[in-house]
Amino acid sequence: MINHVMDDSDPFLSHQSEVVRLLASRFPIITVITGRVGQHSVPSNVRVIYTDWVPGRRIRNTLTFLRVTLPVIFSSRHKVVFSHMADLQAALIAPFVKLANKKHFLWYAHSHKSLYLSWASIWVNGIISSTQGSSPIQGKKVSLIGQSVNPDMFPQRVPGNVRMDRLIHVGRLDRSKNIHLLIDSTLEIRKLDPTTTLTLVGSSANTESSSYFAELNRKYESEIKSGVISFVPSMPRSLLPSVLSTYDVFIHGYRGSLDKTLVEATFSGMPVITLNPEYIAIFGTWSNANNPDLYREYVALHAKAPNEITEELHRRWGIANTSHSSAQWSQKLSEILESDLKSRVESRTEGLH
Repeated sequence: MINHVMDDSDPFLSHQSEVVRLLASRFPIITVITGRVGQHSVPSNVRVIYTDWVPGRRIRNTLTFLRVTLPVIFSSRHKVVFSHMADLQAALIAPFVKLANKKHFLWYAHSHKSLYLSWASIWVNGIISSTQGSSPIQGKKVSLIGQSVNPDMFPQRVPGNVRMDRLIHVGRLDRSKNIHLLIDSTLEIRKLDPTTTLTLVGSSANTESSSYFAELNRKYESEIKSGVISFVPSMPRSLLPSVLSTYDVFIHGYRGSLDKTLVEATFSGMPVITLNPEYIAIFGTWSNANNPDLYREYVALHAKAPNEITEELHRRWGIANTSHSSAQWSQKLSEILESDLKSRVESRTEGLH
C-alpha cells in the first residue's frame, strides 16, 4: 500500500492510517510505504516503511521512493499494490508494477484530472473513487464505492433540540472551498437571524491559500473582530465529532468532488447546507432546488418544523450509513482487490486441467 502519511494526528490525512487498519483486518500481510510517519498504531501484520518525502525536493524524493518501493514490488510477498490518494507515486511505479505482473489499484477522489492520474490510468488495473463526480476518469476501470466514515465516532443529537444560529465549516482554507461565499452568505443570514455566527475550522495548505487567508482577514476585519466570523486552526480528525456536536448547521460551498467532511457532518446528525453537486445528488436539498444558493437553503431549513428537520436528518443518516460507512467501504474495496486475486488463482487452476 502506498500513501502520503501515517499519522493519526495529521489534520488532513489522518484517515490514511485508518484505512490501513481497516484493510489489516481483511488481508494477512500489508506493507505500507509512506512519505511521512507520526504517531500511529497498526496491527502486527502491518509493516510501515517511510521514504521521508520532502515537498519541493523532486529528484531526491523520486530516487528515494523508487529505491525503497521497487524491492517490495518485485518481491513474492505481495500480490496487489494499492495506491491511496497517491497519484504521483502511482504514476512513478505503475510501469514497474506491470512489469512485475502485479495488480495495481489507485484510490482517487478529486474532480481535478491530474497529469499523474492520466499516466497512471494507462497502467493500473483499476481506479477506485467515491462518486461519479469525484472521478475525472470514466470507463470500465473505474469503481465507485462511496466515502469511508465510521458512524460510531459521531454521537447522535437529541431529537427536536434544533438551533440554527451557530454555523460551522471544516476544511482547508483554499479559494476552491469558497470561504468568502460562506462568509457573505452568513452575513446575509444575519439579516434573518442577527445571532448567527460562523466558525471556520481549517488552515492554509500552501502559499496560494495563505494569500487567500490574508485577503479574507483584510476584507472581513470588522466581522472577525466582533466575533461574527471566527477562524480556528486545523485539528486532529479525532476531535471533529466533539467539535461538530457544539454547532448547529454545517455550511459548505465547494463545487467539486464529495468532501468527506460533508458525510461526517451528516453522520453527526446536523443539517448540511451546501453547493456540492455530489452531496446534493445523493442526499438532496432543503429547498428542493437542484441548483440552490446557500442563503435560500438556510431559509428553507429555517422554515421547517423541528419534527420535519429530525425526519430529514434521519433519512440522510440512513443513506450515509448504507453507502458511506467505513464498514461498507472497506468491504467493497477488499472485494475489488480479492476478486482479482481469485480470478488469477482460478485461471491458473483451469490451466492445470
